[in-house]
Amino acid sequence: MSQASDVKMVQDPSSLDPLFLRRENRKVRHDSTISVENTLFEVPPRFIGQSIEVRFEPKDLSEVLIYENGLEVARLKPVNLTDNARVKREKPALRLSDIAKDEED
Repeated sequence: MSQASDVKMVQDPSSLDPLFLRRENRKVRHDSTISVENTLFEVPPRFIGQSIEVRFEPKDLSEVLIYENGLEVARLKPVNLTDNARVKREKPALRLSDIAKDEED
């Protein structure tokens, strides 16, 4: 029996691209990053500490996708280490010296 009658043509072949991406799981570090193929990516903070499913094209790491329950929920770009080194960060609200001072009182 031929199954040729069951074959359906796709209007936009690029819509099939996500089906052929490599799928892997990564645990998001406390600094909200993951590593894929030795490249660091910044992840939305809501994923810190969680294991996430990432999908990517191994030959093009310009973008990595996060999937939840089979749906794309975020697109990640590689961390630019030069820019990241210059970012001003807020000082922590609590310092160890403050804790030590409170214990002495």
